[in-house]
Amino acid sequence: YHAVNTGVPHVVIEVDDLENCDIVGLGAAVRYHENFQPNGTNANFIQITGADSLNVRTYERGVEGESMACGTGMVACGILMGKLGKVTAPVKVTCRSNALITINYEDDADSVKNVTMHGPATHVYRGSVDYPSS
Repeated sequence: YHAVNTGVPHVVIEVDDLENCDIVGLGAAVRYHENFQPNGTNANFIQITGADSLNVRTYERGVEGESMACGTGMVACGILMGKLGKVTAPVKVTCRSNALITINYEDDADSVKNVTMHGPATHVYRGSVDYPSS
């Protein structure tokens, strides 16, 4: 595995068969592993799909299960696989919701900078709250 913090901690694990991977079972084992305590980590499972693309499924802490998309996880996967020379930036990342997100960054020898994430945004909820006047 590889670990990185993109605002929250992430572990990235490359698998051969992402569709049949036990995301919940393996994800929980990684999330609660002693190496990542006391706060735990998100667990991202990836499959490389091309020279500049990969698919990701994420077990997200707090959700305590698989999430349909995790922006910081997609950034972690894109950057780590780029640093390892497995993909080239900009990296096209497809998450469980089938959204295609493009991760781009500038790679210095010891760090990355100017990270961007581009993809669709969908309004899913609007609400209001009325407070009693007294």
